Amino acid sequence: MGLLCGGGEKFAVAELCVFKTIHLKSYADICLLCSPTSAAPVLGGNWNSFRVPILGIDSNDPWHICCWDTDTVITFRHWLCWIDYHRGILFFDVFGEPVPTVTFLAFPLDEYPSPHSLKEVKPSSPLKSSRLYRGASVLFGGNMIKFVNVTRHDGIGYGELKPRSGFTITCHTLELGDTPVIGNARWKLDYKITSDELWSANPPEHLPHNILMFPQIDLDMPHLVHFIISEFEFVIKKMWLVSIDMKTKEVKSFAPYISGKEGLETDDADLIRERSDAPMPFLPCDFSRFLRLSRLSKDME
Repeated sequence: MGLLCGGGEKFAVAELCVFKTIHLKSYADICLLCSPTSAAPVLGGNWNSFRVPILGIDSNDPWHICCWDTDTVITFRHWLCWIDYHRGILFFDVFGEPVPTVTFLAFPLDEYPSPHSLKEVKPSSPLKSSRLYRGASVLFGGNMIKFVNVTRHDGIGYGELKPRSGFTITCHTLELGDTPVIGNARWKLDYKITSDELWSANPPEHLPHNILMFPQIDLDMPHLVHFIISEFEFVIKKMWLVSIDMKTKEVKSFAPYISGKEGLETDDADLIRERSDAPMPFLPCDFSRFLRLSRLSKDME
């Protein structure tokens, strides 16, 4: 479910599910609550449900949508965006006229899974673990999307890097062109950096020679990318947050995130067990720009 705030008191809450037919045609089933308008002044608005065709699907590769599995929902300009890190983004134009539309845009990837490939690959394959190594970040007040992808060279989905192996990091920016239409959007490559370049620029105590996971671009400094590094030999894991300046390839910060067994006696015990069992992106530390404080700071002291 996603929340989009427009100008003034305008807002929308929506849930999107992909409906697939036996003829490989795909539709989006939408459940939508919009803020009241002069045409519909009822307080709180009304829930509506409808089905629309998904635009932008390559007729040569309909599996993009037929196997859809949402990982997260973000807001970008006037779109709510459902993301499947295996495939791409569904852009829902909430306030579109005359009717809302849903458009698919694939991520700039070298390989996309299909139902056949997903059945054949092992659970440890990278095709099963895309969400660990990819991140879409919305920047500049919701007006830009950047996509970071970490590609392992050892073919492992989740686990420690194989000896003498590495990875490649790519970052792309979504360009809409002269008209803000998703059908005309393209991914532009910002940079491509290998693990060898990063390791040669930083000592092991600042950047251990292991895989970087859950990339997230800094909101204030887009050239800075935050990652998680994890140990893998224990059930209860230690994890670290590492921040890298992708312009200079230098580590700017390396700090503990999950303290492993040492933290089981603290108030963070539940978080440590959960993160060790099911790796997840680190907790954000920035409030949504749509949230407002209801009290003055002096009232909160």
